[in-house]
Amino acid sequence: MEVLTSFIQETSSADNNEGENQSSILTPIQAAITVIGRRNFSQDPKDKKLDLSNAKLAKANLKGAYLQGAILQNIDLIKANLENTNLREANLENAYIGGAYLGEANLSQANLKEAIAILFHS
Repeated sequence: MEVLTSFIQETSSADNNEGENQSSILTPIQAAITVIGRRNFSQDPKDKKLDLSNAKLAKANLKGAYLQGAILQNIDLIKANLENTNLREANLENAYIGGAYLGEANLSQANLKEAIAILFHS
């Protein structure tokens, strides 16, 4: 998981992902996110949390992903699909979540300090 999270952080932040200007997230980044979201989380090391800080995941599909306790500081999730995503106890401090779809997302005990949720008009 560390290799995948590092890949996502580096690739999404390397100006390869234009976010708002792109119709969707780059395929390799989306594939890595899908693998992380579908992993057998019972195998996660107890002393290691998923760290996707500073990743640019605008318009990503994280539907149903298990990200409980993940470190998501300064992440760009603008217009991302977070339907049924488990974000319980996740650290979303300074996250950009404007326009994200949060239907049935579990945000209980999540840190949303200074998270930015801008409403988009279509």
